[in-house]
Amino acid sequence: MAYSSSDFQGDVINHLLELELLPHELADDEDAERSAKLVKDVISDLLIDSRRVGDALKFHDELLESVETLTGIAEQHGVIALANVNYLQSAILRDTNIELASTDKGQLDMLRGLPSGEQWLKHVTIVD
Repeated sequence: MAYSSSDFQGDVINHLLELELLPHELADDEDAERSAKLVKDVISDLLIDSRRVGDALKFHDELLESVETLTGIAEQHGVIALANVNYLQSAILRDTNIELASTDKGQLDMLRGLPSGEQWLKHVTIVD
């Protein structure tokens, strides 16, 4: 017996269930169009998450290249700056923002000085 498109659909859905990427209550639907949409949504979410993880790793690498150690951030810019770069990495992962005061010139300059500084500053809201 040949492997059919419904076999393929079932295998994909079952694999997503095994990986816990799809809720079980959504997988019982026999509607192929709805199943395809669910699979596309899962793939899109994974790609977005993967990009965010890549961005957060890139931020961390650029940061360490600029100061060599995380304690170097605290030594050069203070312990608050060290905390803020950790919050910023989390914001990059979650696609959210942190707030930095406009008076935090040293921290802002440190971020601007990174190779992808403008990209990281998209996750910073400057407040007065």
